[in-house]
Amino acid sequence: TVRRFNVTAGSLLNLRPNTIGRPLREAKSTLDISHLERLVRTVIETTTPADEEVQDAGGDWRLLRVRPYRTSDGKIDGAIVAVLDINTLKRSVIVAEEATRAANILSQASALLAGSLDYETTLDSLARLSTAAFADWCAVDLINEDGGIRHLTVSHANPVLRDLALQFQAAAFSEPDLAPGAPQALRLRKSVLLTDIAESHLTGVQREGKITQLIGALGVRSLISVPLIVRDKVLGTTTFS
Repeated sequence: TVRRFNVTAGSLLNLRPNTIGRPLREAKSTLDISHLERLVRTVIETTTPADEEVQDAGGDWRLLRVRPYRTSDGKIDGAIVAVLDINTLKRSVIVAEEATRAANILSQASALLAGSLDYETTLDSLARLSTAAFADWCAVDLINEDGGIRHLTVSHANPVLRDLALQFQAAAFSEPDLAPGAPQALRLRKSVLLTDIAESHLTGVQREGKITQLIGALGVRSLISVPLIVRDKVLGTTTFS
């Protein structure tokens, strides 16, 4: 039951004057009130303070700081909840973490490039590195001397779905004029970024076709295909999704 609150708490939790004396669960807050209630209950039962970072319905970050409330004779008689706006700080931390992760990836990539003179081995290693770091799956496709396509490697963060990703690339190159991704990158000789792929980039592709089915099975929403160009010669593509 809500006993009192200040202006900031009222704003962040969407509390109104008539909320006093009523259960917290009745507040129509952008925060997950049921989760907050469980957190408060745990603090009261265990007398252990709790701090927890959460996101509201709009994606902004808040810090829930819950402390047991003790009466003058030392008895637990509820909890004090502080809701702190940490959105700017949290997003700065996330950016810093992403920058650190990117630097680590570049460092590992540099080590891979320096560790082998066999570019196919290097590309295979980079594909596996990308799925461990930032992509759901990565595929490398090379152009043979006769102009055909060779699927060098496919790596998926979920090994169970690797074969589906390989089938997706094979299906894409079977319809190079219509399929999204790698065939376009080869044809245009530049990177192709596709967002909202399931709805926006399937012009001409049959709704019941294999590519459409594989997009659904893999959960593909976006992908980027980058041509591998050496001395103005296109060797193939690398696709990330």
